[in-house]
Amino acid sequence: MSHTPNPRSRLLSSLISLVIIACVAWGGLTYGSDIYDAVVASQYQPSSAMQEVIDQLELTDKGKRLLYASQPSLQDKAEFNTSCQSTERTAAILGCYHVRRIYVYNVQNQELRGAKPVATAHELLHAAYERLSASDRQHVDELVEAEYQKIKNQPVIASMVQYYEQAEPGERVNELHSIIGSQVGNIGSKLEEYYSQYFRNRAVIVALSDTYQTVFDKVEQEAKSLRQSISSEATQLKADQTQYKADIEQLLADIKTFNTRAQNGAFQSQIAFQRARSQLVSRQKQLEQRRLSLNQRADTYNANVTRLNQLSIRAQELNQSINGIEQPKGQL
Repeated sequence: MSHTPNPRSRLLSSLISLVIIACVAWGGLTYGSDIYDAVVASQYQPSSAMQEVIDQLELTDKGKRLLYASQPSLQDKAEFNTSCQSTERTAAILGCYHVRRIYVYNVQNQELRGAKPVATAHELLHAAYERLSASDRQHVDELVEAEYQKIKNQPVIASMVQYYEQAEPGERVNELHSIIGSQVGNIGSKLEEYYSQYFRNRAVIVALSDTYQTVFDKVEQEAKSLRQSISSEATQLKADQTQYKADIEQLLADIKTFNTRAQNGAFQSQIAFQRARSQLVSRQKQLEQRRLSLNQRADTYNANVTRLNQLSIRAQELNQSINGIEQPKGQL
């Protein structure tokens, strides 16, 4: 027995199919990136060295999944130069996020061992920023900009922003999102809550950043103090040496005059002779003390210049030890 198809049933079936298709499409748009990240993350196996870095980050499940989806890799200089290229060489390059992959320079200097987890956290936040929806990004941008206004005059922040504006025009907020998240403590509660999606204890990362930044700060502070001392002492020491030379010449001339007068019997009494002689001896002793003091100051000045040169070399070595980008030949 045959049945005539019910038009109403066919319409209902078609509507259901369209709804299913729409739901699948919506789900793909909404959760497709999460599904892709989950699949890639499940296939990632960090090296033992990378695992040590990851363990220091204290990531949430979401943060760990996002990091694993970015397949972070610790690389030595030659490999890092291939993965991370930069035309701007005014700052050390510790890592990069490129085509959904994270590359971190394998810093060998143990004084700066905190640089690797901080760089990894920085690049992880680039991955997070890339995945924000338009509305979420607008909200996060507002929070980041508000925080930036509080810290924009800090020398390190100002220097970083200046660098990124030259190296990556148009990416200022993106970079600030990573800089603040990995290097700035005591931020607004709403922004802190946002970062807590990825880090269980962001303060740990900020502390690592402060620890290795302190190595640079100590060198810079000592160098700054020495430069100021050398600058002020150079002028004063030269003036004092010039005056000492003039005073010595005057003393020698006065001694010559004294001797001539003594030989010619110009002194009316022994008391007058002794008084004039005592004055010359006193001046001679004072000048001798000045000579010793000037020599000591000159020794200190030269030692400071030597120390400043040593600090300059150390600063270059420290910067080079965290810079994975080779200097192009012929470029200073």
